[in-house]
Amino acid sequence: MTELQTINSNNIVNLFAQWDFDKGLQVLDTMTLDPRNGQSVFNNRTILNFAENILYILPDKDLKTCKKTANPSAPLRCIPEDAQNLGSTYLGALGHGLSYTGYRFTLPKTNLEITLAATADCVPLVEGVRVPQQPKADQLYLFTSFESKIVDPMKMELPESCQ
Repeated sequence: MTELQTINSNNIVNLFAQWDFDKGLQVLDTMTLDPRNGQSVFNNRTILNFAENILYILPDKDLKTCKKTANPSAPLRCIPEDAQNLGSTYLGALGHGLSYTGYRFTLPKTNLEITLAATADCVPLVEGVRVPQQPKADQLYLFTSFESKIVDPMKMELPESCQ
């Protein structure tokens, strides 16, 4: 997914995410792309262990440093039951486009307000994250290259620095 606020800058922030709902794990690799030369730089890896409510932040590409903290959020398998339905529409040609529905909800155990457009199969397309009283912290993500499998299972393993 791409943080859309960075598209018009010299550094585009991309997050490569994987989820394993059976194990209660999520991995996010954050990279910065310089569109002028096509070079990507590793920013960090975040491993969220929802089963144990632990967040691991690995700030170095060699994964030798690990910061461990409490994880305040819970994983979303799809749209929460109490989400506000914003309506449905489609992208593309009438009758042949990609149908999607918009939702708004507060992420459980946090004050983050989420606005999300997703397909009927719960594949996210665009997500807005709003932090009340902190407008500079708002983020907008575009989901691309979605695959319904774990692409790199080794990233789900905690490195020695986090043991």
